[in-house]
Amino acid sequence: MLRIDMHVHTKYSRDSNITIEELIEVAKKLGLNGVAITDHDTLKGYKKAKKYVTDDFLIIPGIEWKTDKGEILGYFVYEPPKSRDLYEAVDQIKEQGGLVGIPHPFDIFRRSVNKHIYEIIDKIDFIEVLNGRCSSSIFNEKALKFSKTHNIPGVAGSDAHRIEEVALAYIEVKDLKDIKKKKILNINGRILKKRDIFIDFIRYVASRFPR
Repeated sequence: MLRIDMHVHTKYSRDSNITIEELIEVAKKLGLNGVAITDHDTLKGYKKAKKYVTDDFLIIPGIEWKTDKGEILGYFVYEPPKSRDLYEAVDQIKEQGGLVGIPHPFDIFRRSVNKHIYEIIDKIDFIEVLNGRCSSSIFNEKALKFSKTHNIPGVAGSDAHRIEEVALAYIEVKDLKDIKKKKILNINGRILKKRDIFIDFIRYVASRFPR
């Protein structure tokens, strides 16, 4: 069983201070077998990190891309999309053999695609049903319901911007090939417990300021 955090940032994202070395060290200590590095609008983090891939630790190339209608995730991509248009960016991820994920789709405090998700529903490979930085569990619950209703596989990611957020959420799979086949066995994470919405919001605000 592999545990993989499907949404992490590094210092190559403008709002994160996580170094590649500490990300990998902490991820391993927390029992992860890999991460998807999904920096904002760049693959620099993955390109710096790929030398650390081993038989015991996987690094998936990814990107969180800002479009004109909200953010999307690209997995198994090696070049950023060229367009900021939502539909064109999705197609450009697909054209290079990548998978399209929708992060925090219904979080009203984030750059989420929200209602525009229906416009690309046939091209979505994953819905992020557990995001570690959502300011309320309500947003994750809505994403999970959408995933089940539309039969789109769900994934989980911490969306870590600070090192202490790594592994707040992750998927469990048999092997890397199962991710490409969209066979996710389980969604898990350190945040899977009922929490007060106010406490959630305070935690989210604090996490907006990297230390």
